[in-house]
Amino acid sequence: MIFSLLLSSSLLAETPPDPVEETRVMLIHLLGERLDQEELSKSAVKGMVGHLDQLTGLRGSGVVNRSEREDNLAYQQGYREGFGLSVRFMTQQGALIESALPNGTAAQAGLMADDVIVAVNNHAFIGRTPSDMFQLLNHSESNPTVFDVKRENKLKRIKVFKGRYKINNIDKDQDTLRVQYFGDGASRDIAKAVKEHGAKPIILDLRDVSSGLVGEVTKVAGIFLGDNVLMGHRRDLSGNQGPIFSEGESIFRGKRMIILINRGTSGMAELLASALRIAYQAIVVGERSSGQAAEIGYYPITEDLFLKLADSQLLDAMGQTWNSIGLKPDVMVKSAMSLPSQNGRKVDVQLQTAIQILQNASP
Repeated sequence: MIFSLLLSSSLLAETPPDPVEETRVMLIHLLGERLDQEELSKSAVKGMVGHLDQLTGLRGSGVVNRSEREDNLAYQQGYREGFGLSVRFMTQQGALIESALPNGTAAQAGLMADDVIVAVNNHAFIGRTPSDMFQLLNHSESNPTVFDVKRENKLKRIKVFKGRYKINNIDKDQDTLRVQYFGDGASRDIAKAVKEHGAKPIILDLRDVSSGLVGEVTKVAGIFLGDNVLMGHRRDLSGNQGPIFSEGESIFRGKRMIILINRGTSGMAELLASALRIAYQAIVVGERSSGQAAEIGYYPITEDLFLKLADSQLLDAMGQTWNSIGLKPDVMVKSAMSLPSQNGRKVDVQLQTAIQILQNASP
């Protein structure tokens, strides 16, 4: 018994100190009640997973609490926090409101489709890049946010509070099927639209589609490719790799397809675009995509904290990654909505290019 205790004490004495725990104890001693221990723990975990992202080359890892995790689940179901606006950023000109969801706070405050946002919270959009405008619009800490918009050559100022709203999975306009998000029921909605579309060529608009549910994306691929067609691969952090196949019956009867992408096209939307280009020979038009090939998993750490981990990487059907570099379009067209038409309205040059390609290819 004495020997056992001495052995245990010897092993304990040789155990090296944990620098993370030592730092935590020291900071608590120095700052006392001023230190939020939950935030301190989150910061420590963020540092660890940030280092992991550097090692793997992936993006998106972090740590979230239960409330943030629930917000993520709501996001997958199509709920959003914000203004309920769909916009197109015009380089050095502003942001054109394409649509304002009726259940969104922006529409309820008076913003309308075809308004051009020229400033947010007194920060002018004129002369800024689309990335700068995106940051100003989506990361405003003011509530309400003050919008300055042009409507029929008149300037209006409208205050809008952020709120929760639900987006539609898709919008259909003539030969264009615009995907908003691959949320619950997206494959059902797209299948219905494709059946109604018939045998005509189609433009699948994946611009600003930020990932979505894997099962919905594989079913959408099945609508165009049929069942059990290789879409790509998934590689985990250990290097294990498995295939991703399309699901369901092909119902698209058209002979030509064009896919629109931009810097907002991300994750599973990038996988779908690459799969349709390889397997269906779809033509990809627009700008280079986001380059987000990481899939995110959630792992409980404590009762209230979850590890948000980029734990696998998506590859295309050829085994190539688009991580960090994005998908390069077959036809590069920059600055959507950048050309004025004869009546003064802005023209979506990416969409018009896609339409022209289809018209030129028609018999």
